[in-house]
Amino acid sequence: MVRWASHTFRDAALAESILRRAASLAYSAVSLFVMLGAFTLVMELEFTGRAAQCWKNNRLWAAIEPGMDRAEVVRMLGAPNDIHYETFYFYDLHPFNHVSSDFVEFDEQGKVKSKRPSGEEISREWLPPGFDHALRDFAKGFSVVASVIGIVVLLAASLLPVGMGRGWAALPLYYPLFALLLVAAYEWPQTGGWRFDRLLLVPVYLVVLIAWAFRVYAMLRLR
Repeated sequence: MVRWASHTFRDAALAESILRRAASLAYSAVSLFVMLGAFTLVMELEFTGRAAQCWKNNRLWAAIEPGMDRAEVVRMLGAPNDIHYETFYFYDLHPFNHVSSDFVEFDEQGKVKSKRPSGEEISREWLPPGFDHALRDFAKGFSVVASVIGIVVLLAASLLPVGMGRGWAALPLYYPLFALLLVAAYEWPQTGGWRFDRLLLVPVYLVVLIAWAFRVYAMLRLR
């Protein structure tokens, strides 16, 4: 009876230790994922060449006035992203403007006729009103790309003959937890229906799980 109670106590303590370790690793992984997303967002909004051009256009947009020459506008704002009918020159005024909707309109003499938006309507905020959808699209795109990279790294790590010197605290024993988090990050932006990417992802998940099962089996035999 004493021996049974001793084993039960040790098993309960081990289970609690594993759960604490899993919770700590999950929190660290999610925090790292969010930090990388925030870092990528700042880079896209401030430190890329496209962002610098967008904020330059944003700053100089108020100086575009009716009657200005076409060449002067191009000298100030640079080459347009798109030209329609030789009269509409489209520019991006915000890094999240992936589809140009701001333009300068020229008349037959090549003089500025109008512009959209007017100078008073331009926002210089990082995330002005109406850009919620762009932020969601960014989050979805980042989640897919980062999770794919994470899945590839996790697959490579699962196949490495890493030692289990730390016993039940060894990091490879928690790879299925990381796989679950990466699956959630990859799947939430996806739409329903059949997808060909699952033909590749499902075998990858199975490899990670099988490698984990072998490690757990080896740990149990050593007990």
